[in-house]
Amino acid sequence: MVNVHIVQIILFIFWWFMISDYMTQKLLLLGERLRNERLKRDESQQAFATRLGVSVPTLHKMESGDHRVQFGHWVVALSVLGHEEDLDQLLAPEEDLFIRYDQQKHQRQRASRKSSK
Repeated sequence: MVNVHIVQIILFIFWWFMISDYMTQKLLLLGERLRNERLKRDESQQAFATRLGVSVPTLHKMESGDHRVQFGHWVVALSVLGHEEDLDQLLAPEEDLFIRYDQQKHQRQRASRKSSK
């Protein structure tokens, strides 16, 4: 008889590797986009790292999708690249269309009546 705990551990490990692979791919793509933005601006790693306030090895880690880079470095990078508003999308609450409809309904205004003389 198979121990239930062993099955749970195996499932957890399987789940972790699937999630880990997914996150790794996302970070690799993010790093690639950062590198493309730097190259589009024709900046060296040294110059761009200086603008971000990080070392060249840290910038290299960011561009390589290393998960150990501090989130604050990414925030500065977004700001330097003019993408500060992208931060607002992180963990943004979903929009409730019913609430939006009610808000619009209450904001509705009509033109005033003109007196007929």
